[in-house]
Amino acid sequence: MEDFKQPSNIWYEEFMKTHKTRILDPDGWDRRNYQYSFYEEDVTYAEFMNRLFQSTCMGILEDFKKDTI
Repeated sequence: MEDFKQPSNIWYEEFMKTHKTRILDPDGWDRRNYQYSFYEEDVTYAEFMNRLFQSTCMGILEDFKKDTI
């Protein structure tokens, strides 16, 4: 399952079901070709999370704490 890939927008939809995090500035994605980078390029969940954490986001920190317990 860790090799399963899908576009970031699909990972983001799934992520938002349990985390209330809004991407303010998508630094983790290629902003020169954002359409491809976020909506078309297939990535693993780990790659998606890496890109998300490189981005400027607004959310509830408590949501992330429950994942690490």
